[in-house]
Amino acid sequence: MGFSRRELALAAIVGVLLVALAARMIFSELWGTGRQLRQLRDNLERQAGQLQTRLERREKLESQLADFRRRSLPANAEVARSAYGNWLLKIAKDAGFQNTFLEIGEVRSGGTHQNLRFTLKAEASLENVTRFLFAFYSAGYLHKLRTVTLQPRERSSRLEVSMILDALVLNDAESKQQLPDLPARSLRLARIEDYVRALSGRNFFAAYSPPPPRPASPPTPPPVVVPPPPPPRFDASRYAYLTGIVGPPERLEAWIMSRTEGRKIVVREGDRIEVGLLRARVRRLDLRHLELESEGRQWTVFIGQSLRPGGELSAGTGGFFAPPTSGSTQVTPIPSGSSEGAQERSASETAG
Repeated sequence: MGFSRRELALAAIVGVLLVALAARMIFSELWGTGRQLRQLRDNLERQAGQLQTRLERREKLESQLADFRRRSLPANAEVARSAYGNWLLKIAKDAGFQNTFLEIGEVRSGGTHQNLRFTLKAEASLENVTRFLFAFYSAGYLHKLRTVTLQPRERSSRLEVSMILDALVLNDAESKQQLPDLPARSLRLARIEDYVRALSGRNFFAAYSPPPPRPASPPTPPPVVVPPPPPPRFDASRYAYLTGIVGPPERLEAWIMSRTEGRKIVVREGDRIEVGLLRARVRRLDLRHLELESEGRQWTVFIGQSLRPGGELSAGTGGFFAPPTSGSTQVTPIPSGSSEGAQERSASETAG
């Protein structure tokens, strides 16, 4: 029998829902499995990191143990006592100790190692003690200085020295019958003289007195700043030129052009001129020049020249400058004489 359209649509919807439900179940299963795998991976990476840290720590400890075996006193405790005691007496003698006495204590066992104790007593200076300690710490053996007692002697610069030292013997030490042959260890200061200079000059048995304060250096005076000289004042009269003299002989006018000011000045005989820094009086006018007077000085300006030419007449000379010749920078004063001389000069200029 056949199905109706409604039944076919309902069956299709049910089928789609079943497919979606199955897909969700499969996805949830896969997602949960992936999350578990990621957690497992993170745990394995963390454990691998911990193992790596332990391996590095183990390698470091093994390296330190190997160094300890190399620096240990001989594995035979009796040989170690004798050899190390002789070494202490040798460096004490080399350092300058006197009346040296060495006491070797009992051997104390610690399972994997044995501890030796030595007591050293002597008379020495502070420099001798410094040299002994330099040799002791440069040796590199497995030993340490537990206590040092320094007692000053009466009426003497030497000290009573008492030291307690411990040395270590490892049961698996590399050396068996003699002290290990080790290179000298590098200390903070490379030379013994540096330690001697730093320690031997000090008095450890006197109250500390701080060094005297350094004298205060005088304050540095501020630098003296010399202001630059003021620039010279600008004088417009140096650029004021006599451009022409016009008019009848009895009423001549001089035309002066001040180039920097852009103005023309017209003066007659007896007038005053004020241009720039120049304050002068027109003493005399001629067809080719004018004579100026200022503060008792007199000079002549020819047509085409500045009001301040190079030459000047001193007060009371009674003369004027002749026009300079071509190519010459010198001017020659011509004395003015009597009125007849002036008339002759005027006549010759008019003829010219």
